[in-house]
Amino acid sequence: MFAKTLRTDLKPFIAGFCTCAFLFYVVTMAFRIKPESVYSSIRNSDPIGCHADEKLSSDKFSKSPETVRDLAGKVSHHTRTVGDHAGVLSDHAVAVGDHNGTVGDHAGTVGDHAGTVGDHTGTVSDRAGTVSDRIQRVLFHGNGSYNLHSNLRNKDSFLQYGQDKYISNIFGSKRNGFFVEIGAYDGQFLSNTLLLEMKNNWTGLLIEAIPHMFSLIASVNRNCYAINCCLGYTNTSLTFTIAGMISSADAVMTAQHRNRINRERSKNDKTYNKPVTVQCYSLLDVLYVIGTKKVDYFSLDVEGAELYILESIDWNHIDIDVFTIETDQHRDKIMSFMKDHGYKWLTHLTGDDIFSKHTG
Repeated sequence: MFAKTLRTDLKPFIAGFCTCAFLFYVVTMAFRIKPESVYSSIRNSDPIGCHADEKLSSDKFSKSPETVRDLAGKVSHHTRTVGDHAGVLSDHAVAVGDHNGTVGDHAGTVGDHAGTVGDHTGTVSDRAGTVSDRIQRVLFHGNGSYNLHSNLRNKDSFLQYGQDKYISNIFGSKRNGFFVEIGAYDGQFLSNTLLLEMKNNWTGLLIEAIPHMFSLIASVNRNCYAINCCLGYTNTSLTFTIAGMISSADAVMTAQHRNRINRERSKNDKTYNKPVTVQCYSLLDVLYVIGTKKVDYFSLDVEGAELYILESIDWNHIDIDVFTIETDQHRDKIMSFMKDHGYKWLTHLTGDDIFSKHTG
């Protein structure tokens, strides 16, 4: 009875045990894991959490190829982005290169301008050469035959009041001096320099603005240079009113001198009171062609243009010892100008004042 009862009571237990064993077997086979690992997992962690983590991990690994592809895509995208940035950097590099090129171009431009400056410097030199060439073409030098009027030969003075003798006495026995005479007229009548030339072997430069008067100078053939121009500033010109010995430049002519020209008009001179325009050169340019900057004696008689010519002289480069200056007009200004430039007044001789450079 007892054994029957025991067998009856154990039936549910045995059935449950078998069921659990079966389920355990199924689970073990399904996951293909060893029982001890399952037991270890059950002992060390929550079965639900463990399987959840394993599922998540499995999902991650199962999806890893896609993830890698996505990451690869992202990497590729980033690579493209980096490439784009690299491209931008490259563009900037190109831009910098362009700017460098631009700087180079500007540098080249500066170089071109520098070259242009050099060219202009050369041009100045060329212009100076051109001026010298023009002066040389119109500069005349006589042969010393002295084709003088018969009544002027063998005279000890060629001036009405002996001014040339006074100048000759200033220089004494000085020979081979150099003179400049502006307003030379015909080169012989009332010349301030002819005596020095014939007596003491001087030479120099005669300047006459009126063309037909200059042709008379050339015909005399003095032993000196002569040029048909007005003295003043190079590359300028002045218009003169022709009036014989009192011809004058219109730009500096006073009303008083104009009235004098009108009063003394010669009916026999067809050129009288006619205008003529004459090229001007600086004294320095003309002396440069001749090859000197030293002037022993300077005679200035230009009917009112004296102060204009004095102001045009390059006093820093030309050395002049003695002046004879007609001072009928602007005398006070001329006296002051000469004093300011280091000259002492010597005497006044019939319309002319004589000045000598201070020497101590």
